[in-house]
Amino acid sequence: MKLVVAWLLRLALDLAPIEKAHNFPGYEEQPWQRRDRYEHIVTAMARRVDIEPTLPQLTKAQSVALLLALAVEETELDLDADEGPCFRGLHQGRSWAWRCDGGLAVGIVQVHVPKPDQADFFAHRGRVLQLGYRQLRRALGARCRFEDRLAVLARGCQDARSVVGSRRVFALWTRALALGPAPEWPLSEPPPVG
Repeated sequence: MKLVVAWLLRLALDLAPIEKAHNFPGYEEQPWQRRDRYEHIVTAMARRVDIEPTLPQLTKAQSVALLLALAVEETELDLDADEGPCFRGLHQGRSWAWRCDGGLAVGIVQVHVPKPDQADFFAHRGRVLQLGYRQLRRALGARCRFEDRLAVLARGCQDARSVVGSRRVFALWTRALALGPAPEWPLSEPPPVG
């Protein structure tokens, strides 16, 4: 597991550099805090992918890299989207009211859950990742071009804006996979001897 977490952490730091983080009011963190949180995020991702079936036509490493790419594209792994609620006010002269689909989505992979359940999902990153990973599985089964399939997570393969978003995720995924070889799977630890 340590090798996979180290690999994913390197990918996260490259795709969502700490120095470019949004420090929204009430969600400030120091670089070392952000790095530690990234490590917790990628550890949770590796565990989730390890216990779930791989995504269609992908290996485990490709599957977890796609989950990470989705999270980076959706939220840049920002603290507010991770721990909630999402910041949606004014910051640095700009309105962020659109964040987290206008307050409808939760977590780093932006899953939609009923309003009464949002606090629980924000409090349990693993639940967000589980739901997000399962949505990825369904999306990859869509009948459209491979790099357009994640558009079904939004408005569908025929919606130009959703297709652009899908292609950005796949571009991040391709970039992540090009950063270096992925560790071997499965990750599950062998049972102790004796």
